[in-house]
Amino acid sequence: MMIGSKKAPRTRAPLDPDLLGPCMVYCGYCGVYRAGNCGGCGPMTRKRKLEGTVFCELRECAESRSVEACADCREYPCSKFDKGSPTDDALYSEKFVEYIRKNCR
Repeated sequence: MMIGSKKAPRTRAPLDPDLLGPCMVYCGYCGVYRAGNCGGCGPMTRKRKLEGTVFCELRECAESRSVEACADCREYPCSKFDKGSPTDDALYSEKFVEYIRKNCR
């Protein structure tokens, strides 16, 4: 950097609340979403409800308990959110990644 020069501050687009899951994962940063292979948590949940299926158990649970985020729930952390093993449905586990690949098409 040259002496006396100033870098312009980085600006970021505001986050879309519809893309923020109750698990606090932001779909806008997800490679699957960015590649166009998933509509994001909110839109996919609404789409699947119309089809009579469930896209995300965590979102269904949060809505049924009237909380915005899993962390707002009195029962957090629970077995739905994180069972702690790489072979179960824990966030970012192999099973979670498999779920994303299967359901976000």
